[in-house]
Amino acid sequence: MAQYAKTPGAMMDRMKIDTKVIDEIASLGGFNLDFLNKNNIPLTIFSELIAHYHFTIVESEAIKYLMDHYANVFDEDEKSTLLEVSRYFLNYYNNLENTKDNASLLKLAEIFVDSYENFYILQGKKFEPLVFNNFTSAKILDLCSGPDFINFIPSINDTNQYYCIDKSLFVRNVIQYQCKKYNSDNIKVIQDTNTNFLNHKICKDFNCIRAKNVFKYDNDFCSTVRIYFNRILSKGAMIFQETSCLNAFEYYIQMSGFIEMCRYFIYSGCNFEYTKGEKNNEISFDTLTFCKNNIPDTEIEWNRFSKFIRDRNNYTTS
Repeated sequence: MAQYAKTPGAMMDRMKIDTKVIDEIASLGGFNLDFLNKNNIPLTIFSELIAHYHFTIVESEAIKYLMDHYANVFDEDEKSTLLEVSRYFLNYYNNLENTKDNASLLKLAEIFVDSYENFYILQGKKFEPLVFNNFTSAKILDLCSGPDFINFIPSINDTNQYYCIDKSLFVRNVIQYQCKKYNSDNIKVIQDTNTNFLNHKICKDFNCIRAKNVFKYDNDFCSTVRIYFNRILSKGAMIFQETSCLNAFEYYIQMSGFIEMCRYFIYSGCNFEYTKGEKNNEISFDTLTFCKNNIPDTEIEWNRFSKFIRDRNNYTTS
C-alpha cells in the first residue's frame, strides 16, 4: 500500500483544492465532517476513495484501503463515522454514474484531477512512461484507460493521435479535464465498452493498441481481442499491461482463452516481449507486448513463449 504524505495540511496547500463540492455531498447525507478537520485530514480522501474504487471495482476493498491508511488517526467512533460516510460517497458516486448526471460527475472529476495531478510526486514516485511513446505520427488506441491515464498526459507525444476508451462517464470527464488543462488536443476520449467501440468508424488502422488491466475489467475481451488485433497495421503492436504488485499475468495464463489468444498472435507473425515492473510499486506495470513483425519462424517463437509460460506456472506453484 502506498505511503501518503505525512503532512496533510501542507499537501492541501500545494494542491489548492476547492472542497466545497465534497462538503455539499456530505451535507446531503446529513454528515458532519468536522472530525476530519480536527485531525488535519483533507476532504480529498473521498476522491481517494473513488479513485481506489475504480482501481478495484470492489466497494469493500476500496473502503478497506481508506480505513487501513487512517487506522491510527481516528478513535473508534470516528472510524465508524468514516466507514458510514465512505459508503455514502460510493453510493452517491454510483448513482451519478447510473443516472448519467454529467454535471455532478464533472465536479467530482475536477476535484479528482486537481488533487491527484501531483499525488505520486508528493510521494516521491512517478509513473513509468507510456509504452507507446516511442511511436511517432501514429494512431494509438488505449482500452480501459481508467482515471490514472491523466498522469501520462503532461508527457504525451504530441505527434500521435490517441483514442482513450472507458465505459465510465466519470473517467471520461477526468481525462477530458486533464487534457483541457494541458491543451492536449490530440487525445479523444470515448465513453463506451470495448465491445461496442468495435462498431465505431474510427476503430481501424491502429499502429498500437494498449490494454491495461483489461482482463479484470472486461469479461468479454478474450472473445473480441482478435478483432482488435486484426485492426493493427503491420509493424504495429498489441500491448497488455497489468499492475505489477498484482502479479496478474501469472494467473491469466491459467485463464480460459488467454494461451489460445497468445498462440494466435505468434502464429500470425508476432514476436513477444515481456518486462516485469517493480513488485512493491502500485504504479509500476508488467508489460506483455506482441509486435506484428512478420517473423519467418513462428515455431521458434512459440517455443520461446511456451518456456515463458512454464516459468510463470512454476512461479504460481512454488
